[in-house]
Amino acid sequence: MDQIRWINRSMELRRRLKRKLKTLMGNQTQQIFARKIGIGQGSLNRLLKGNQDAGIDLIEQICKYTGSTVEDLLGGPEVLETNTSNTDPISEVDAGLPRLNEFSNP
Repeated sequence: MDQIRWINRSMELRRRLKRKLKTLMGNQTQQIFARKIGIGQGSLNRLLKGNQDAGIDLIEQICKYTGSTVEDLLGGPEVLETNTSNTDPISEVDAGLPRLNEFSNP
């Protein structure tokens, strides 16, 4: 059940980030906006399509260059309401990620 909850949360965070990035980008080209936030155009394209997760470093980088907060990028208070701990939503999702050693055979 936790894995399903994590997958749903991850998908929702991707959708929220995608919508916010499109808003922040406005009528700029992907190439120009990607350069402004310090990532490659290919990475921005994958984020805009919802095909790439953004780690906390990238989220912080986007916040820095756009003057946004993590809450601005990932949603309003409803994101925090579903967060049962005092950590930010990205940290909570990251904590649910399987680690490489969990997949190794004994």
